Amino acid sequence: LSWIAYQYREKRACQGRYATLACLKKNFEKVYDADHDNFWKIVNSAQEHTTSCQPIQQTADYLALAKIRTGIAEFTEGFDEAVEEFFLKDSQCFLEAYLLLDKPAQQALTQYVATRSITESQEAIQQEAAKYKDDPRFKDIVQAIINSN
Repeated sequence: LSWIAYQYREKRACQGRYATLACLKKNFEKVYDADHDNFWKIVNSAQEHTTSCQPIQQTADYLALAKIRTGIAEFTEGFDEAVEEFFLKDSQCFLEAYLLLDKPAQQALTQYVATRSITESQEAIQQEAAKYKDDPRFKDIVQAIINSN
């Protein structure tokens, strides 16, 4: 392909009806590099649906972004903050969505919540998690959060 054709094809990833979180997950850095505005449009749209928790599968899909390893600091910082705020705002929904994730996404999300604090103190996150310490469904993530420093 010529350079112009390549750029056009790259910029077309995740456009129109394909401007979805599923497409973005498959083409994460490609979309970020080629179509920055579209990248953030998809991420922000997914984040907005997450906070409503309806449907919960969309919330889980957004939280699964935790398992994407990227060098995009702007995304990582924003995602960290969004995850933290969401956990503190609606921990019940957050934890129910956590149960829908595959094991690698659960592990990555556990690490995000247990080790990163952007806007709130780790103590506030630990206090929120402690509300669920007796629920065996959330044992792994709640213990990780409570035991984090």
